[in-house]
Amino acid sequence: MVGQPACLEPDCVGSVELGRTRHENVRWIAHRSRRTMKREKPLPEEDIVMGGSLNMVGYGLSAIGPGVGIGLIFAAFISGTARQPEAQERLQTIAILGFVLAEALAIIGIALAFVL
Repeated sequence: MVGQPACLEPDCVGSVELGRTRHENVRWIAHRSRRTMKREKPLPEEDIVMGGSLNMVGYGLSAIGPGVGIGLIFAAFISGTARQPEAQERLQTIAILGFVLAEALAIIGIALAFVL
């Protein structure tokens, strides 16, 4: 068996040099991965990472509110400007103030997501 390939299939890379069949390679790789992936006890950071992930999911869901609010603010601004172009300056300051307040809620939300 020295001069003959151990596996004749084209996807058996490395089998010829090692002298193992494809199925022996699969068993050897599975045994090797079990040996290297084994841990005695879970790491303490795993709970913290999961909590952080849930905080970010919660923030993502809560960011929908300020996003919708900002959209409604500028929709009303555009509608008001289209109806009365001479009131654009006054409507613009009110729209920017509303944008700042709605965006402040989103910024507070992301700060709380990182802190908690």
